Amino acid sequence: MESLPSFQSLSSMAIGPVLMMNWRSIVAYFPAVEQFINDVSVDMLVQLVLGTRLGLSGLGLFSTLLLAHLAYSAWRAARTLALGSCYTKCSVSQDNSMYEEILEWITRNPRFQSISTGRIKFRYDSEFEVPDTEGEIDISRMVDEIAPDFQPEINKIQFWMDGSYYWFRERKEKKLEYHGKEAPDNYIDIYCFNWRRSITPLKNLLVTILKEDAARNSKKTKIFHPGVSWYDSRIHWERERQRLRRPLSTVILDQKQKDTIIDDIRNFLTRSGVLWYQEKGLPLRLGYLFSGPPGTGKSSLAFALASTFGLPVYMINLSSPKLNDSDIESLFLKLPRHCIVLLEDVDATQPLSRDLPKDKKSGVEEEEEDNAVDNASSDGEDNLPPPPPGLPKAPGTKKRGNAVTLSGLLNTIDGVGASEGRILIMTTNHIESLDEALIRTGRADRIITFTNATKSQARDMFVNAYSGTRWGQHMSRETRLKHPEMEDWTDEEIRDLAEEFSATIHDEEFSPALIQQYFKDFRAEPRRAVKELEEWMKDTRGYRKPSLDYDLKGVVETLKMKRAQENVCPDTPPDTPKEG
Repeated sequence: MESLPSFQSLSSMAIGPVLMMNWRSIVAYFPAVEQFINDVSVDMLVQLVLGTRLGLSGLGLFSTLLLAHLAYSAWRAARTLALGSCYTKCSVSQDNSMYEEILEWITRNPRFQSISTGRIKFRYDSEFEVPDTEGEIDISRMVDEIAPDFQPEINKIQFWMDGSYYWFRERKEKKLEYHGKEAPDNYIDIYCFNWRRSITPLKNLLVTILKEDAARNSKKTKIFHPGVSWYDSRIHWERERQRLRRPLSTVILDQKQKDTIIDDIRNFLTRSGVLWYQEKGLPLRLGYLFSGPPGTGKSSLAFALASTFGLPVYMINLSSPKLNDSDIESLFLKLPRHCIVLLEDVDATQPLSRDLPKDKKSGVEEEEEDNAVDNASSDGEDNLPPPPPGLPKAPGTKKRGNAVTLSGLLNTIDGVGASEGRILIMTTNHIESLDEALIRTGRADRIITFTNATKSQARDMFVNAYSGTRWGQHMSRETRLKHPEMEDWTDEEIRDLAEEFSATIHDEEFSPALIQQYFKDFRAEPRRAVKELEEWMKDTRGYRKPSLDYDLKGVVETLKMKRAQENVCPDTPPDTPKEG
């Protein structure tokens, strides 16, 4: 049998004549193929397909397209057969927290930006960044000018990664709820083709998505609150926002108490701690009760702890008129393995209190704490978007009533079927009004008492307010000249001023939130903050910061006296005072 000629040794000039050989001469090198086509009029077929050198005839073009279509159909059938027999699949429901993370990964992944069809995805409010500008600021215009994200069509997502072929499909279904009603549900189906039909590539893809999401939001803390589905009034968790993490050093608390809490949570989250709980037969739960006057940093500490350990925060307002025992139990069962559950102002929920008249409404006395986690309302339908136009409310949907009871909450917190792995933090302004069953050991493992700021805490707050990043330090020199009230200082001066500030302020009379607001008024004037402290303490509510003109008069008088002491003519106008 003759061997095929080697085309590797031929020059480019010699390849042309070889390609122009009669097609039968080429087929002759393949006896099996030649035998197969002996009974077929291939000459006519080749002539129709290839036509003449001047172009294709009409019949030849039709034959070419027909053969191409048949070849493509055969390829699709073979591909479908291969993929259908050698793939693994996983489905992610819209109720799953990873659903949004997958959509975010698709939106941010540059390999999918070439897909021409998709949908517009607007960002969360927390994702907008105000640009650094020296001119006029118009936030509404800035937000309007920020282009929304483009989310490629899910059904067109297909790619190779680490030797496996993936493709996504979006699926909509109606599932039967426990009330017998059909409820819409969305799914993302992820398919993976590999010859071994292993689920390992799928797991690796999901881990990659989670890692990229964690890296993208490494400086943020996720906050969730209860929401109610408009179609069946069922309660579920909704991501409310993401906030920049708050350093624990910004929360002023007794250092021993702070260290104790940190050690507790660290041991609770480690593998050795989990094994210890299991070996001792203890439920894997940790509970705290933060007690103290309004504005003392209870919610701030909870958020800072979540930021320190990278935990999401799940907030529940027990005083909401739309919650009942069944809702609370359902929410706790849907919690992830590791998270912080924040129940704020539990004393404001009547069934959890004692020694209070039933006809007396327990109002929330908590003031808004500086940089604290905002109270998230879980008022159910009040927070819900309206159903799509033309779609009526689901039949059988009932109004939700408030029926949160003490026994229901206790069973949810540490009953037989209570969820494990979560850290429960309750806050209260009046610990004396809470039922003893709620605050016993096992439900509130530690009670942390917050007080108004002591002198030492006020000193630490002063140092924290004026150390590190300074107000306006990124401004241009021209902009700083427009603000002559800005002072200049050294860290050593701040420490001395902090001692003077702590010596002047009254001990445990003012809340940290109130003092923090005072520092905001003098954010670039630490010396004035010390000077005006006595006047501020006389009436913290009615105090108003003196105008800059008044303060500059004192600066000018001081400069005149200094010039006079240096034997400078007193009639000579002083130079413009330097910044600070």
